[in-house]
Amino acid sequence: MNSNNRYIQMGDNIFVRNINESSEIQKWINAPDSSMNFIAAYDKIAEGTGEWLLQDSRFVEWKEKGGLLWLQGKAGSGKTFLLTKAIASLKAENHDVLYFYFDTRDQSKAKATYRGILASLMLDMGLQFNSAQLKSL
Repeated sequence: MNSNNRYIQMGDNIFVRNINESSEIQKWINAPDSSMNFIAAYDKIAEGTGEWLLQDSRFVEWKEKGGLLWLQGKAGSGKTFLLTKAIASLKAENHDVLYFYFDTRDQSKAKATYRGILASLMLDMGLQFNSAQLKSL
C-alpha cells in the first residue's frame, strides 16, 4: 500500500485518493471544515436527543427521496444537535452525506457566509466521490 494514498470505503466500494492531491485541492478551495462542529456536537449529544426527528414522517420521506435538508431556528434551540443526530444516522446507514454548520462563533467568519457553505460542500463532494459519481449527479 502506498502511504500517499487514502483509502475510502463507501458501501462495498473502496476508492483510492492521493493524499497530496487532496491536500492541494483543500488548499485551493480554502473551505471551512464543518467536521469539527460535527465531532464537538456528537460528543455532547445526550441519549435520545433527536430521536423524534428521525421518526418524523417528513424526515423519513426526505431520507428516501433525497434532496436538501435545511434546519433553521433561534440560537440555542438545538439545531446543531438535531443536524448531528441526522448526519450520524445517515452515515450509519451508509448514505452519502454532505453537510454544513453555519457558525457565527467561528473566528474566521468563513462558517457564516454563503461562500463558506458552497466551498465546504464543493470540497466534500470532491473528496468523497470519484469523478464517475460526480458526473452522475
